[in-house]
Amino acid sequence: MISLRNPLLQAISADHVRQSVGTLLDRLVTLLFITVVTSGVASAAGPDLSGVWTANDGGTYYVRQSQNTIWWLGWAPTGSNDFHKGITFSNVFRGILSGSTITGEWADVPRGQTLGAGTLSMTIVSPSQLLRTSATGGFGGSMWQKLVSLPNQQDANISDVFSVVEKNQNAWEDHSLLDNLKPAKRFATFFGNIVLDTTPDRNVHLNYPASAGRAYGDFICLNNNDSPPDGDLNLGLSIDVGQLNSQIDFYDAGWEDWGDENPAEASNVLRAKISRFNEIHGESIMYGRTVECNDGNYEIPPLLPGWQEVDSNSILVNGIPLNGRIGASQRDSNSMNVSSLLMEPIGPNTHIRLSGTLVLDCGHRGDVGQLLCDESDDPSAEHGFQNQEVHPIYSIDLIQDFSGPRGGANLTGVWAADDKGTYYVRQIRNTVWWLGLSQDQGRRFANIFRGTVQGNGVVGEWMDLPIFRTGSTNQGTITLSSNGSDSVQFNRIDQSGGFGAQSWNKLYDLKYRSTALTVVTATTSAVSLVGGEFSAAAIPCQFEFGLNGIHKQATPMNARVVPLGFGNRGSQADIGATLSFQNRASIPLYFTASCAGWRLVLSSLDHPEDFTPGDHTSRLTPPTNSPRPTPPPPPLGSASGPVMKPPRDLDPSNAPLPTILITYRVDVHDASDLENLPPNNR
Repeated sequence: MISLRNPLLQAISADHVRQSVGTLLDRLVTLLFITVVTSGVASAAGPDLSGVWTANDGGTYYVRQSQNTIWWLGWAPTGSNDFHKGITFSNVFRGILSGSTITGEWADVPRGQTLGAGTLSMTIVSPSQLLRTSATGGFGGSMWQKLVSLPNQQDANISDVFSVVEKNQNAWEDHSLLDNLKPAKRFATFFGNIVLDTTPDRNVHLNYPASAGRAYGDFICLNNNDSPPDGDLNLGLSIDVGQLNSQIDFYDAGWEDWGDENPAEASNVLRAKISRFNEIHGESIMYGRTVECNDGNYEIPPLLPGWQEVDSNSILVNGIPLNGRIGASQRDSNSMNVSSLLMEPIGPNTHIRLSGTLVLDCGHRGDVGQLLCDESDDPSAEHGFQNQEVHPIYSIDLIQDFSGPRGGANLTGVWAADDKGTYYVRQIRNTVWWLGLSQDQGRRFANIFRGTVQGNGVVGEWMDLPIFRTGSTNQGTITLSSNGSDSVQFNRIDQSGGFGAQSWNKLYDLKYRSTALTVVTATTSAVSLVGGEFSAAAIPCQFEFGLNGIHKQATPMNARVVPLGFGNRGSQADIGATLSFQNRASIPLYFTASCAGWRLVLSSLDHPEDFTPGDHTSRLTPPTNSPRPTPPPPPLGSASGPVMKPPRDLDPSNAPLPTILITYRVDVHDASDLENLPPNNR
């Protein structure tokens, strides 16, 4: 039974808390996102468009009007309970209102996975409705509806969240994260290198058996819930002290109140612990859900991100959901060594940025637990009492080595600033956009910038867009110095409106890729026997192909009889369907093919060799429980090539279903500038 240890849960009966609290806590956060922004400065005539709008592209749009200038941030969730917002798409807009018409420019920024840009015009149908009249660049939305204002809500306290997120261990009180984790700072960011020490407890590893299932039921009931491995992804970080000290107000703001007479106790304790060896331990939980073993719906939405959670509720690696895609090998019966995340290597000395909740892990004190959890020193321990952790991890950024080739990269990429924010920058020719988010996921600030490259600097306007009621509502101009369009550092040399950040450093360039996949032919083992002569059997279906959400149908043409080896024949037809997809090079590729129940699903994560440039052959999986053909065709052999097995008994009851093979060609084009890539083929 969950202990009702906080005011948020005391109003809910203990019998229903596990089913109710996740929804309640998440609703408190969600309501903040749909509270109408009232801080815009409206035009003297006409309605104030400032507020929160929804569109028919599934996105939520935070609009702010200043006189006749309209700004917005639009982003799309993948679900109603997203922890990370905007990873499907994030676009920014700046336009001018004239009468009832808004005309301006928009651009996707690299918070999301789409990278379009263009112009956009809308008409104001009513104070609560906008309609698109024209657009370029493939903008998806065409109708916006303003949301009705909702009451302000309090953000869920992190200790309340910890108290209901379940562990798979029953050795502590009610099995929640709060049993042995003491939150000190809800959102914290550290830069540094993975420690060089490769001893078992300090290298990058998973506390989870290689042979165990990874569904939530497998995790929460592992070893019958009898104190199994906790499922955490672990790493040790040697902190970049100079960078930490450059973060504005790191030790002065954002700390939890531990209820003592000294409100700065959490900050003081963590400062002492961190400064002793300048190290921090990081742990990503596997799941962040509220249901114990055999105690309800395992599919309840998570409250915290985990490495095995999916999409917007997974931890992010360079802005992309990890979704359990970890390269690991068995270390012992209960753990694995980790060598890669999203196929990117990680290990000793890897330079990273680590973000999540800063805690003290009181479980490391054994029986004394939280009794001595706050002590910063323990003379009996070889390295002192070092229990400071980023736990759970929210995101890991692998920082690029900019001394290597960069392929003509420009300012586009992901940047970190000394205000602890992340800036998603997009350069399109001479125009520079960004979305800046504070490290608390935009609670403190979310700002948009549009400017131009001028010499070795960038000059433009910025606007706060409060996506939480606690967000800033400033606006102004800013001038930045840089070393040109391939710069990896900005410095602020002038500003108006109270802009906080003074310096920026690039975390990584974006690498763009266009992948064109052309299905050339389809071959089946089925033939017809007419008048003693083989005749090509028409492939009795229309194919449908998909590449990362881009779909195309194709009808087989020019059927003909082809030899398949061992004296057998089959039917082959031309397809000639091309799908092309352009996006960040790190975005996984998914290719699907279907034909009357026969299906093929390929993923670049599981089989990257299927997406390398060149010619490929793959077999479609036949449907189950399908009627057998008469007369039976001889089977094809391995999917790696059209090799026939010797003829089998022609009794229809023994006949296999026809095999269908497709041949396809992959062409890849990489660039550092999206505009140098061919467009998506829809």
